[in-house]
Amino acid sequence: ASCSGVPIRPNVVLSAAHCVTNDLGSSSGYNFAIAATPSNVYVSQPGVNMRSGAPVAVKQIIYTKQWVPVTGGNVQAGDMAALILATPLTGSIGISRLATNTEAGNLPFKQVTVLGYGKTDNYWYTSPTPRKVTLEVGTPPASIANLYGGPGSWIQVNPTPGYGSCSGDSGGPVVQEIAGQQVLVGITAFGSAAGCAAQGLDGSTSPVS
Repeated sequence: ASCSGVPIRPNVVLSAAHCVTNDLGSSSGYNFAIAATPSNVYVSQPGVNMRSGAPVAVKQIIYTKQWVPVTGGNVQAGDMAALILATPLTGSIGISRLATNTEAGNLPFKQVTVLGYGKTDNYWYTSPTPRKVTLEVGTPPASIANLYGGPGSWIQVNPTPGYGSCSGDSGGPVVQEIAGQQVLVGITAFGSAAGCAAQGLDGSTSPVS
C-alpha cells in the first residue's frame, strides 16, 4: 500500500501511523495489528515520481504515545509516526517548522494546503506525483471528536466539490503559511466517504502540536 509523508529533517519523515501498521487478521469482529518492521517500509525522495527512482530504507519507526496498533479499525487519536531513515533524503525539505499549540488551536476557518500522492479517480491507482489543494479548516463533528480521542485530537479540513483528500493521501502534510513560513499543522489521517476523488472528502487530520 502507498501513503504520503512529509520530511521534517533530511533523515526524518512524518506519516500516518496506520500507514506503517500491519494487519494480522481478525477475531470477534476486530482487526488485530502490530507495528510494521522498518525493513518493510521504504520512502521515496521528496516530490519525485514514486514509480521511478530508488527508495530510501527506513531503520526505525517511532509511534506517538496515543497510537495503539491493536484496534477494530485504523481510526484513532495519535495517528502519526516518525520514520527514521537509513540515509538522508537529497530533495528539498520545504517545511519551515511545526505549528505551535496556539497556532493549531486557531486553525478553524483558515486556509491550509493539503498535499499528497492520493487517488485522483475512483480506481485504486494513486497519483505517481504529489498534488495539492487549498481548503478551509472547519471543526470536527462531536461524533468524530468524542469517538476518536476527544476534542483537540483532530483537525477537520472541509472539502470543496471535486477536491479533498483521498486514499493514498494518508500521512501527507497539511500546511499553513504563517509569516512567510511553511508551517506543518497536521498529518492527513482519514476521510469519511467513498469515491472521494470525484466529490471531495472530509479530511480529518492529526495535529502535530
